[in-house]
Amino acid sequence: MTNKILATVVIYQKKPDESSTLSSLSTLKYQWKDHVRLLLWDNSPEPWSIGTIDQARNLLGLSMEYRHNGGANIGLSTLYNRSIAELSDDEFLWLLDDDSQFDASFLEQVEKAVDECPAIDLFLPIVYSNNRLVSPAQMKLFKGRFLKSITPGVTSSKNRTAINSGMMIHSRYLKDDFPGYDEELTFYGTDNDFMMRYRRQREHLYVVDYTMTHSLDFYEKNESYEKKSARFVEQNRAWIHLMRREGLLATIAVQLYLFAFSCKYAIVHHDLRYMFITWIRK
Repeated sequence: MTNKILATVVIYQKKPDESSTLSSLSTLKYQWKDHVRLLLWDNSPEPWSIGTIDQARNLLGLSMEYRHNGGANIGLSTLYNRSIAELSDDEFLWLLDDDSQFDASFLEQVEKAVDECPAIDLFLPIVYSNNRLVSPAQMKLFKGRFLKSITPGVTSSKNRTAINSGMMIHSRYLKDDFPGYDEELTFYGTDNDFMMRYRRQREHLYVVDYTMTHSLDFYEKNESYEKKSARFVEQNRAWIHLMRREGLLATIAVQLYLFAFSCKYAIVHHDLRYMFITWIRK
């Protein structure tokens, strides 16, 4: 691959050896080291020590820029926009959560895909969570559906969505056509925001012949009500915000859908409190 890659990772209260993403990046083969640079955003209250930063650089063997956000837990949309501003021409932005798992063969498969279809601007891995295919997925307006399987290669972007982690996006799209991530969204909804914009501007994307694993916090069962309800509220708020861009009917429809979903959620988790969460808020 002649293209360069800017990998961006956002961490929170983790040391280098506690992030499966950083551990995965450390396994990249020597020939990739000069092609990948890492922009590491740290949302933790306290910054890493100089010794910890050196530990990370030694672990990774990559060019790494460490940025502590002053103790502020800055939203993904803002940090992704800042990352886009640092992209060079003909460079890919590689989005990675801090808990993704992959190996060096992912970049080999991306290289094959880019060589095959150099005009494509978005390359997506196949992502599984708890043995379920979670990305790419189908999305019609606000109603999503997991797919049972997907064929690697060029595919229509129509009705497609995907999670952030693993996305490889060409700078020509991000700099020339993409209006930027909506900074009203903080952590949830940023992936759907991107995909809604992308599929309106580009007809195709490429599903890379590589499977990676990733945990989806929303579906974790062993969480307290406080954590899960806060996440539930934030996800619903994000969907309402996105549908407001689509118009009044879409906004009303998503609110009705989310109420029905909250009832189902309350039944599944045997907790009626989910039905009464005040999620319609700015």
